[in-house]
Amino acid sequence: MSCRIKLYEASLTLPRSHVSLRSRTVQLVAVEQVSLGDCCPVQTNKRLIGGGYGVDLPFIPASFVYQIAILDTAQIYAGATVSNLNGAVPGNLEVVLFQLPTSGVGVMPARGTAATVRSAVLTHPSWSPDGKQAVLSVMNALGSLRGTAASPVLGFITHYERALMDRGIEPGLF
Repeated sequence: MSCRIKLYEASLTLPRSHVSLRSRTVQLVAVEQVSLGDCCPVQTNKRLIGGGYGVDLPFIPASFVYQIAILDTAQIYAGATVSNLNGAVPGNLEVVLFQLPTSGVGVMPARGTAATVRSAVLTHPSWSPDGKQAVLSVMNALGSLRGTAASPVLGFITHYERALMDRGIEPGLF
């Protein structure tokens, strides 16, 4: 059994639409939601049989809840998690990734709470709405994977932390 995930990005031209994400730097893994252990090897975005780009995450079907973790090793696209998925049935997901903003140092509060940082992201003067969504997505992904000891998942956490630090955000808040 597996879960097929098709990846998209928002088109930058009008009218706005979603287009297949072809980047080979995007990786995905299924993570058991309670134990935060990985359910399958990390997979890299590729052309899928039948069309589109994404991955088929293979794992043994069982009665458990899992989440999908997504990262871009090039840090062009935001990391993300999709939670509360049923491990007993095959699934198909279509996920849109947003591009991370390239600036941000010095705009975020140096200290504070996660809520303070989220507010600063939402009011950032030079980030587009998609860029703000991208940063919030990384914050949520990092928070949902904290506490794992699974080696592949630790790599995802490290990438999420670096994406936040590169934008002047303290990852320890999440």
